[in-house]
Amino acid sequence: MWQDDVLRMIREQIAEHERLRHQTRSRVQIVPLEEPYAGNLNKARLAYPGKKRSLETEWLNFVSKHKNWKDLLDDLGLLACVEEMIRAKTFEAPFWPHFRTFVNLRQWEMVSNE
Repeated sequence: MWQDDVLRMIREQIAEHERLRHQTRSRVQIVPLEEPYAGNLNKARLAYPGKKRSLETEWLNFVSKHKNWKDLLDDLGLLACVEEMIRAKTFEAPFWPHFRTFVNLRQWEMVSNE
C-alpha cells in the first residue's frame, strides 16, 4: 500500500537526519576545562551581573566562539573589563544581556576601545 511507502520514506529521512547530526557533533572539538583559563573565565562569569549558565556550558561556548581563547583568558583582563563595565554602568541594571551574548558579541571590547 501507499502508506507503507510513505512510512519507509519517513524512516529513511529520519535515519539520514540522525547520521548527519552525529557527523556534526563529532566535528565539534571538546576542550576540557584548563586552569588557569577556566578560573579566569569563572571569575568574570561570577562578577557579571546578567544571567549566566554553568561554567562548563560557558566554557564550551567561549572556546568554540573564540579561536584565540587562551590569549583572551591568559590574565584577568576579561574580569577587569567586566568590573569596568559595572563601574561605568554600561548597561542599565535590569537590561544586562546574558553572559552568552556578552561573550558571543565580544562586548568586553566596548570598554577597551573607549
